[in-house]
Amino acid sequence: MAGIITKASIIAMNDKDIYLITKYLLTELERHLVASHKWQIAPLDIHQLNSTAPFSCDVMPFENWLQFIFIPKMHVLVDAKHPLPSNMQLLPMAEQSWAGESNLQALLSVLEQFDLHYAGDNA
Repeated sequence: MAGIITKASIIAMNDKDIYLITKYLLTELERHLVASHKWQIAPLDIHQLNSTAPFSCDVMPFENWLQFIFIPKMHVLVDAKHPLPSNMQLLPMAEQSWAGESNLQALLSVLEQFDLHYAGDNA
C-alpha cells in the first residue's frame, strides 16, 4: 500500500480494511520514529507506565508515549478486532512537543493520517 490514504477511502472500507489500514499506519509510524531518531532502544522504567495524564506527558516525552503506549495498544486492538479510538489529536501534541525541530514532516504526516482517519464516527 503506497501513498496517503484519503478520508473518503476510510469511510468506504469495511471493518477488515480499517484494521489493515491501521496496521499499515502503525508500521509507517514506527518507521518514521526510527528514521527521525525518536525511537528509544532502552525500555521505560515501570513507573512511567502508570501516568494518568494525557499522552503521559508528566513522565515521558511524546515519542516514548507513541512507542511504548500507543503503538502496542493499537496493535492489541487491531489484532483482537476491537473498536478503534476516535478523536486522537496526535498531530497537535506532536507539533507542541517537537516545536522548533526540523525534518519531521514525514512523521507528522503519519500522525495526521491517524487524526484524519479516526476522527469522530469513522473508526
